[in-house]
Amino acid sequence: MYVDKMYFDDCKNPKELGKLIQEILESCFDDNILNPKWRDVILPLIAPYGQKYDHHTSLPMHLEGLCGRARQRILYFRTENPKLPKLPQLDPKEAPHKRLQSYWDWCIEAQKPKYAKKGKTGETNKPKKKLKPLSEKAAAVLAILETLPEHKAMTGPKILEALDKKNIIIDQSTLTKNIIPELKPYGVKNRPRIGYYIEK
Repeated sequence: MYVDKMYFDDCKNPKELGKLIQEILESCFDDNILNPKWRDVILPLIAPYGQKYDHHTSLPMHLEGLCGRARQRILYFRTENPKLPKLPQLDPKEAPHKRLQSYWDWCIEAQKPKYAKKGKTGETNKPKKKLKPLSEKAAAVLAILETLPEHKAMTGPKILEALDKKNIIIDQSTLTKNIIPELKPYGVKNRPRIGYYIEK
């Protein structure tokens, strides 16, 4: 099984990320949502980030976290190659497996020759560095910010309010001093008196 050998942060290009997302979607939905194979797929993907695996948690909730991981990797690819297509604008109310499908579509589009970043040898440049995996709380904040429409931002209090609805409790100081600095490599910016947003 491909996902046993490859985690999101190990994907070196959109092709590998697309293959990983495809494995997730096929394992979860090839027969029905109760397919027992999904535990074999989701568990190894969650474990590297120190997240607790709960057999009683619904599949959509686990997929929600994987959506954030996929988006992080796409942001990384775009920092390495700005020619890549923009991130898809997704509806936060849309089911997580449908959002993963949109990220898979992005991976297919990003493999087209017109997006290739050529080096001196004519070969596509490989990423020079790996972004550190995010903590669970930082990943939750990133997932919230990714739901914002383009050119929109969210203030700190609004972020804390959204986290509270997900039963994640942090204070303003933790957000500004710990979480936001962790998210800066992923394109999170702050505009004074307007709020936080992800730079596309």
